[in-house]
Amino acid sequence: MKKSVFAFFTVIQILLFICIFVVERLSHKYMTMMRIALFKNRTWEAELPLDRLLGDCQMMLGVLAVLAILFLFIWVVKTKAFCFYGHMQLFSFALIAGGSAVFIAKSSVDAMRTYYVAVMLLLVITAIQLIKVPLFLKNHQEAKFHLPFRNQNI
Repeated sequence: MKKSVFAFFTVIQILLFICIFVVERLSHKYMTMMRIALFKNRTWEAELPLDRLLGDCQMMLGVLAVLAILFLFIWVVKTKAFCFYGHMQLFSFALIAGGSAVFIAKSSVDAMRTYYVAVMLLLVITAIQLIKVPLFLKNHQEAKFHLPFRNQNI
């Protein structure tokens, strides 16, 4: 059951990453998608304080990435053991959060028409990973730490 839940969340994350690229590609290929993207961009810029929200999201994601890396180092030093799946969950969370923060900092609406949609999807992907990490750690608190090539029950 637990394995299937984590696999489901991982598939959802991968599909959301693919969705970012598909929407961006379709907005360049089809005029209707470009018009929808431009209309949504203008609407959201008029209704929401997007500069402040994006700055706050960038700061939050950067802090989460640093905290995940610190927690990973503390976990490795404290246990002096290797848990492949636990370390990968934390490392992938740090990678997703840090990559999203860099994307928000380096990209803009001028460079990418579907920038706001991409930022929303990246925040959803980060939130899913943020949910997966504590669930994984809760389920494996009492588990013995082992190397990934040994037979293991997850």
